[in-house]
Amino acid sequence: MSTVNAEVQQNQSYVNSFINHPITIATRKMICGGVIEICSTVAATAFLYQVVVKRMLNPLASHTYRNSIPPIVVVGPVLEEVLFRQLLQGSLHMVQRFNNRFIAKKPPSHQDLKIQEHFRVTVTAVIFGGVHLQNSHKNVFSAVKQFSLATLGGFSYGYLAEKYNTISLSILAHGINNAIAVLPMIYLNKSNRDFITLSCITSMVALKILCIKLGTSDDIQNKVKSLANDAKTSVANMIEKVNKKFSVAPVPVSV
Repeated sequence: MSTVNAEVQQNQSYVNSFINHPITIATRKMICGGVIEICSTVAATAFLYQVVVKRMLNPLASHTYRNSIPPIVVVGPVLEEVLFRQLLQGSLHMVQRFNNRFIAKKPPSHQDLKIQEHFRVTVTAVIFGGVHLQNSHKNVFSAVKQFSLATLGGFSYGYLAEKYNTISLSILAHGINNAIAVLPMIYLNKSNRDFITLSCITSMVALKILCIKLGTSDDIQNKVKSLANDAKTSVANMIEKVNKKFSVAPVPVSV
């Protein structure tokens, strides 16, 4: 019997050592993070298509133009955020972490981490703006305008992805920006098209500045964390009160 118990304890020790191994813990975190990222990305994509495209833009657009809206508002933002923010910006982050650990061989300070973040966001944003120069343009002013707007967008989407460690928010911001950008095309034959175009450009710049603020300010994130903690505390207190209210006292049994 003692031999069986010893074998059970040894097997249990092996299982515990496997479960608590750093590689196992890191793998679990990576899998959970990947599942959450996929779900949030799918949710952002569904919101852009079901709400922004089908319920907001399609009623305004003509039937001949409706088919060209989803590639601009949904497909383009998803592919570009995966390519630039997830792969390119993420690869730069991995290179920086490798440098910190194996080349510099010292933990970076908070200031160093901020400098590295600004570097990878800037590089990705400039490349993102340069890629958009491949589109056809009427003149130099049109090319400069698109490069400036795309680069500013690269900064805003990059800081959002860095701050909240997800591309789902950058996909949302990118899709909403492109939804604003297609409005002048929808109102192509309107007499006040120039006013609509100027309003849309102003709205896109304001949206991107807001996203940069959301991606660089700690105040908003701290406020959200505070509200989340307050909500958790309230729920825990409510559950405790319910348990106390419906708990049954043990009935003494006489022997």
